[in-house]
Amino acid sequence: MKQKSLDHDEEILTQINARIRRGVVNPDEAALDVNKIVKTASDAIIEVNKELGSGFPDKVYQNALMLELRKQGLRGRSHVPVKVKYKGVDVGEYFADVIVEDLVVIDIMTVEKVQKQHEVDLIGILKATNYKIGLIVNFVNQKAEIRRIVV
Repeated sequence: MKQKSLDHDEEILTQINARIRRGVVNPDEAALDVNKIVKTASDAIIEVNKELGSGFPDKVYQNALMLELRKQGLRGRSHVPVKVKYKGVDVGEYFADVIVEDLVVIDIMTVEKVQKQHEVDLIGILKATNYKIGLIVNFVNQKAEIRRIVV
């Protein structure tokens, strides 16, 4: 089952890149779509935060976010195994909290303060997994903190 999910991720990225090379998808239009996905995902995060507030474990926010993403018309997957590559060779896997539309990685946390190391970690994950955009979401405060990371 895990292998199928990993192959699916790779297949989708290959298809998107092939469509861009063939001119079927304009890279600028693809960027606009990604920005729209990030905006809608951020709106979903804000809605979850409004409804639940702070004080729950990460998994509660992850489950609520999955429901809200669906409600807002986005396809999301949770606790997704993603291949990590080193010089083109699989060296392990990372489990993403949420992946939206197979384009955006969301790292959910409930920590007192998002540290620079959290950003560095997500940048490393994005580079090693071929994803380009990630969101760090911290639900610990009354207002959720959302940081966008692009590599």
